[in-house]
Amino acid sequence: MLRTFAYSFACLAVAMGIAQAIPARLPYEPPDPPKPPQAFIELRDTAWAGIEPADRNIFFHSNGGLSYGIAQKPFGTWKQEGNTVYFEFNKRYREFRGTIEGNTIRGESWNTAGKRWQTRLHRPSVPPLGPLP
Repeated sequence: MLRTFAYSFACLAVAMGIAQAIPARLPYEPPDPPKPPQAFIELRDTAWAGIEPADRNIFFHSNGGLSYGIAQKPFGTWKQEGNTVYFEFNKRYREFRGTIEGNTIRGESWNTAGKRWQTRLHRPSVPPLGPLP
């Protein structure tokens, strides 16, 4: 009887060990295919049009200045890191952060009055009249 009990206990211990064993190799899962790189779009000296509270043509000057409408003197600044862009007007009264996707810039604008809104700019096929370089 004791021998049967010991044998049963030994079999149970071996079975528990097998059940708890970690496989020697995890199942193979191929990595996700790499996403194709987005084409880098340089904003320097380009014009973009947008429909917001007012129709605007925004000009990204090569020196980091920003102007809109027919104004030739920049009264804002912009920065680009990869396909992310940030700009501000009038000493940060209005700010924008978004991403460049082909011929479209999409993101969110906000101002010091606490208003927030979605902004979409597109690159026109014919550049609008505006500041001269």
